[in-house]
Amino acid sequence: MLVSIVKVLAEQSVLSLVAPLNYLKHLTVKTWLEDVELFGLACFLRSSPNLESLFIYIDDPGDLDSTDIADLFVLDEGKFWESQPLQFYDLLNSLKKVKIKGFEAQGNEIEFIKFLLKNAMVLEELVISTADLNSRYASVIMFGHTEQLMLLQEQQKDIQNLLAFPRASPIAKIYSLQNFGNVDVHF
Repeated sequence: MLVSIVKVLAEQSVLSLVAPLNYLKHLTVKTWLEDVELFGLACFLRSSPNLESLFIYIDDPGDLDSTDIADLFVLDEGKFWESQPLQFYDLLNSLKKVKIKGFEAQGNEIEFIKFLLKNAMVLEELVISTADLNSRYASVIMFGHTEQLMLLQEQQKDIQNLLAFPRASPIAKIYSLQNFGNVDVHF
């Protein structure tokens, strides 16, 4: 079983690392952006004051059974990023490029993008590559939960709404790549 360091940090309620990652300029995170993983991701970001580029690969949720499906499509947009106790001031004054691969348009993903756009002062580029939902959720279709899948697909098509989000950086550009597939996104 592969243990996610992001989940471990979250489960241990670590707000920031003991020693900051001052020399970390580029970070790649493979996650599903589940609620429990958000605390670990926030810990890494808080501990990386000089981070210039962030690549988030939103991984497949793994093997799903019928008990997982009800929890899978919770599309409620909470206020996780706005409610964090420690500020991200240093990070938000250094982060220039963000690339997100496997974007589904679920609540946690949208909230994270809103937070970055609203607060990243020197952001130059945000590249969003959408996931192929039919492929990713083949088992959901098998269980007959097509309504939730169709709702996600509609939200994903409405990705152009991201262009209207307020931005702290006047030069920030947003690029959307539909169903980018297995092609790597490089900085």
